[in-house]
Amino acid sequence: MTTVAGPGGRWTLALEVNGHPGVTAEAVAAVSAGTRIVAHRYNGGDGVGWFHRLQDGGVRLEF
Repeated sequence: MTTVAGPGGRWTLALEVNGHPGVTAEAVAAVSAGTRIVAHRYNGGDGVGWFHRLQDGGVRLEF
């Protein structure tokens, strides 16, 4: 986990190698309270992936 600069301010970038909990909406909803989270998982070409954008504990976009 590290902090990175972005156009809207500072972000936290987290990398989870060979994991899954960090991209499930259920796991990150509470963490998004008062902020935004973007979580993405791509599973090496097997056609399985997730993308979630959460804000203030609620899912705003997922596919």
